Amino acid sequence: MVDEITAVLTEKANATYALANGYCEGTDADHNCNIGAGGVGDWGYIDVGGDSYYDGIRRVCEVTGAVECEG
Repeated sequence: MVDEITAVLTEKANATYALANGYCEGTDADHNCNIGAGGVGDWGYIDVGGDSYYDGIRRVCEVTGAVECEG
């Protein structure tokens, strides 16, 4: 399931896929394939390089002991 969700987010939740499949009109260069309030804002997801991307946040939590980090 994780692989399927990852594939959807990295391969289909982007302007190139949306344009190719008729979810919006124009070209990649137009940057007009947007969603959100009033149709503004870019959308899609990119691979952040794995779980280590969040190591900085983990370190902040470790140092501060913030309650928001619990869970």
